[in-house]
Amino acid sequence: MSAIADVPALTEKTDVKSDQTLSGWPVLLEALRMALESVMAHKLRSLLTLLGVIIGVASVMIVGAFISGLETYVTDNVTDLLGSNTFIVARIAAVDLNQEEFEKRLRTHRDLRWDDYEYIRSRSQHAQEVSIERSTRQDVHYKGLEVLDTTINGITANAPRMSNISFHSGRFFQEFEFSRSLPVCVIGWGVKTELFPNEDPIGREVKIAGRNYRVLGVMTRRGSFLGQNLDNQLYIPASAFAKMFDVRRGWTIRVRTAPGPAFEAAQGEVRTLLRGKHHLSPSQPDDFDILSTDEINQSVGQFTGAIATVVTPITAIALLVGGIVIMNIMLMSVTERTREIGIRKAIGARRRDLLLQFLLESAILGITGGLLGILLSYSACYLIEALSDFTLTITPGYIILALAVSGGVGILAGMYPAFKAAKLDPIRALSFET
Repeated sequence: MSAIADVPALTEKTDVKSDQTLSGWPVLLEALRMALESVMAHKLRSLLTLLGVIIGVASVMIVGAFISGLETYVTDNVTDLLGSNTFIVARIAAVDLNQEEFEKRLRTHRDLRWDDYEYIRSRSQHAQEVSIERSTRQDVHYKGLEVLDTTINGITANAPRMSNISFHSGRFFQEFEFSRSLPVCVIGWGVKTELFPNEDPIGREVKIAGRNYRVLGVMTRRGSFLGQNLDNQLYIPASAFAKMFDVRRGWTIRVRTAPGPAFEAAQGEVRTLLRGKHHLSPSQPDDFDILSTDEINQSVGQFTGAIATVVTPITAIALLVGGIVIMNIMLMSVTERTREIGIRKAIGARRRDLLLQFLLESAILGITGGLLGILLSYSACYLIEALSDFTLTITPGYIILALAVSGGVGILAGMYPAFKAAKLDPIRALSFET
């Protein structure tokens, strides 16, 4: 049977309509319908074609979720530990020092003393709260039970106002208990669990470095941060800490201010006060560090940005491979459907109609791969959160980016096959034998 004799049957089967009767949106809808039918006609092949795009999109989404989750995790915990509108002053407090700079500051910076705290507290006009703190590690005992290597924090009575300390029961020590160096303490949830599994610890006495401390309160469960157990902690008055461990130097000063301009003004004021007290000339650098929560969060942003710069291009390779696979399958599809293309051209289909159909087909493959990749990334994030107790955050921006990139990859991969199909000569196409 001749090629011309095949035309009625094939045109009836594919429901090809003459381009003379279609224009505008009907042309687009018809091309979309035919592209969908072509993709659905080879479901398994289409799914295998999408594997590269699926894996690429899922990889990019998981990396983005990890970066967003890490930023949220660090920001929330830093704000919880340091407090909002708060900065610390210490001998060395910078977070992005290399080894050489660290050793240099270790030689040139000086330990802060208790009188530095008193000096700032009595003279600062912009500070709302000023505290002093230092920590060490000791075993804590109670009736034959013990918690090893507990972080003992000596701090002032205004600590709950300085940072987000919340209580499960009891209270924090008061100003009169701090000023009198009374042996009182507030314990973390982990200490309570280990030493008082079956009784209320309030009013009981725990032993630290051979001295008894009466428990005033228990903090709520806080978990861990960067490998540090925040529940294995205990707070005592900084004045009692100084006497018990004979500490005169090495303190950290924390300052809280009002938000906005007062925050910057307070940092400049504290710097000026300490430079004057330490008798530094204008040409001499600071012999102490000032670190704010904003600087920590900025450093975290730079760190996660570096991760994204390195990891994202690697994961994008899977998208490139997926695009190559889509192009290969589309070229195969053009070859398989050469006679169909010839028939469509013979009954009036224009080049742009064929170009539109094949571009839509490749775009559908790319976008479908993007949607499946997003579903896979959500499943993977859910599994990672269940196993690691780390929150991964998939933001709407990454979803939009994934769909845009996967659709773009599909269109770019389909351009050459689409142009090849559109340029086919109808006479040669009708005589093509598969």
